[in-house]
Amino acid sequence: MIYPSIWVAGGLASLGIFTQKILELGDNWQAIALIFVSALIPYNLDRIIDSYVQEIPEAKAQLFFRKPYIFVLLFSAIATTALLLYYAPVQVRYVSCAGIVPLVYGTPLFPWKSKSGLQWYRLKDIPGSKAWIVGITLTYAVIALPLAYAGRNFDIVAAFTTLFMFVFIVSNSHVFDIRDIESDRKKGVVTFKLSKLFA
Repeated sequence: MIYPSIWVAGGLASLGIFTQKILELGDNWQAIALIFVSALIPYNLDRIIDSYVQEIPEAKAQLFFRKPYIFVLLFSAIATTALLLYYAPVQVRYVSCAGIVPLVYGTPLFPWKSKSGLQWYRLKDIPGSKAWIVGITLTYAVIALPLAYAGRNFDIVAAFTTLFMFVFIVSNSHVFDIRDIESDRKKGVVTFKLSKLFA
């Protein structure tokens, strides 16, 4: 439940339910299911890539993300996401295009020449950006998908709900990064310094 981010994906799905209730969008299980299964993809993809590119400090987690069953979960989540999108309204498909950001977030994309040779950098390697990228993307998902499924426009109530969600999710994203501080530092990823935070 913890390593493959099933617990986290469930929490995000619950924020989608919260959005439906606050904005009175009705109960649409497809929106919640899409948030849940699509959240499993970037989280697990990122951890799988980390297990090969940036070693996970916890030995059990490192081993877990190299086992075949994590790939079964990943491909099941991809297949379910594709199925949900196939049967989703057109506006949901358009809104879901933003899903490319979390997919490429942990993927080495940008070549950069350094003293030690050519290095490939990821979006999350941009200093201080890791938790902000996650926070913005997740806020977008838990607001935009329920709205798109309901066919509702973004209004003032949705704006205030988005602001609340953004503060809530970004705060959690920064705290979530604490587990990765050491491995990020070894890889040269700047997140934040605890000494400054508690000074």
